[in-house]
Amino acid sequence: MEISPSEAEKTMASIREAEDQMRKTLGASGGAYQIIIWGVIMVIGYTLNQFADKLGVVLVAVPWIVMSVVGNILCAVISFRMGRKFHHPMAARIGFLWAVFVLFGLIGAIFIHPTDPREINLLIYLLVMLWLAVMGLWVRLPLLWISLAVTGLLVFGYFVLPDYFFLWLAIVGGGTMIGSGLLLLSGRG
Repeated sequence: MEISPSEAEKTMASIREAEDQMRKTLGASGGAYQIIIWGVIMVIGYTLNQFADKLGVVLVAVPWIVMSVVGNILCAVISFRMGRKFHHPMAARIGFLWAVFVLFGLIGAIFIHPTDPREINLLIYLLVMLWLAVMGLWVRLPLLWISLAVTGLLVFGYFVLPDYFFLWLAIVGGGTMIGSGLLLLSGRG
């Protein structure tokens, strides 16, 4: 079966339209804002982790807990408000996809047994980068390339900069999440 040039062009136009709708869905659902919120939390939290020996457990754990609670509340409010204004079938799938990643991360942690804080946090970031890679395949390809580059940088930091790994996570991981959210908001992501 051969496809005519006009049929191929119609198919390509449909694919481009689906990509545009998905990008708009992610932006309209507040996903970009949520990525930025968690990027900021990670920059602050992992910077605190880097200096945990000097700050003490309370000055590291309490901000993490507070930021996590506030971040979850903000993300829930954003999802609720945006969901009422804009509904697209793919928006719910993106949310469920995140839940699936969390579930698989927990199952993986049970069987892999990461015990070192660096291993645990690398696993968390790798799951986030995997989710971002999938978003790149669904939404916009640059997110895939960003996630692959960041994954390489995270693994590099784990092996080459073990004494500064948490600061590396803050800059590379959190910074990338903030940048990815801004890229999505700009319409170029």
